[in-house]
Amino acid sequence: MSMYSVIGGGDDQPTPASPAAAPDGATPGGGAATPPVALSPLLPPPQMVVLALDATRDHREEEIRIALRAVVTRGDILRGGDSLLVLAVLHAITNPSEGHAPLSFPTVGYQTKACTDSFAGTNLRFLGDQVKAKAEFYRNKLRHDVEELHKVGINVTLKVSPGSPAKFVIIHEVNSSKAAWVVLDRHFRRDFKYLEKHIACKVAVFQDNLVVQPLKIIRTIPSSKKIQAATSDFSNENLLGEGGFGHVYKGQLNDGQIIAAKLRKEASSQGYTEFFSEVQVLSFARHRNIVMLLGTVDLHH
Repeated sequence: MSMYSVIGGGDDQPTPASPAAAPDGATPGGGAATPPVALSPLLPPPQMVVLALDATRDHREEEIRIALRAVVTRGDILRGGDSLLVLAVLHAITNPSEGHAPLSFPTVGYQTKACTDSFAGTNLRFLGDQVKAKAEFYRNKLRHDVEELHKVGINVTLKVSPGSPAKFVIIHEVNSSKAAWVVLDRHFRRDFKYLEKHIACKVAVFQDNLVVQPLKIIRTIPSSKKIQAATSDFSNENLLGEGGFGHVYKGQLNDGQIIAAKLRKEASSQGYTEFFSEVQVLSFARHRNIVMLLGTVDLHH
């Protein structure tokens, strides 16, 4: 039975293998034979998850905590051993009425962009004060939840990032953190499509009832026919190379997506275990030099 995996572009550095250790009383190059070691099941490596909140909005305490718990309880986005970045994006600030407000703004208080590089921007000192205030707000509201997450091995970091427009701040922070997932505040809904297109990882969003809904996930290839067509039926002209148990072919899907398809050799001495181990590792690997797994297909089904 032939199988192949289909891969596209990706982004998380895999952990290098550790050197073998010799047992007591033996040297690495010889000596007493090493007893067999029972290997633990292959587990996904730790990953970064970003929870992007709209810090310009006045979130209720219960809303923030419910949103955070919704991410945890899903079980497929955030797990023990992962890192969580709570990203509070401050893209606009309401300034007090006293002071020198621009004449075009209401005198009861006016809103400016959370930046200092334009006429409509915010005074640098006032912006710094607002960032500190927001950080303290989220720190106090999430203190208990952060402690609970630490107990299950999830490391939590809080970051308040000022800037406008918010979508550019989110894209920069998510891509630079090499996140595997980003979960977007429902208040960013008008930017969902733009963010889905420009963020290089899986994307989920909060619905109005604070239920987490995946928006962009690892793409599944629906049929082998599309892969065979994309690679010209695995022609030699599209052959990129081969390994111990498979050939790799380049191809292009109907929507323009460039792919590499690995076809398992029928006569390979390495079987399904090795094939699926590679599939599982690629499912979680995130790094600019490692391709992203799009899906797997059984040629006979």
